[in-house]
Amino acid sequence: LLRVARLMEQLQGNASAVSVSEVPGKPHWWPGVVDDDEMQAFIDAHLYQERPPTPGRFALRGTNPATLGSRAGLRMLQLAVPFQ
Repeated sequence: LLRVARLMEQLQGNASAVSVSEVPGKPHWWPGVVDDDEMQAFIDAHLYQERPPTPGRFALRGTNPATLGSRAGLRMLQLAVPFQ
């Protein structure tokens, strides 16, 4: 984890781009891991941030829905016309 954090800091060119928090004596995941103040601040900062408005009209295009991400909370499940 620390190696990945250092790599991200180098790629970003920013020594504070990544923050790693460890709790001594605890495994990687345990009940309540996301309930502490540091995790709650991270969640609040990223989950509840202002987002740009969704356009009234847009199109999702691609050749393979499995390789596409989402837009405005929508995800393509299948193509109307295969390969078009």
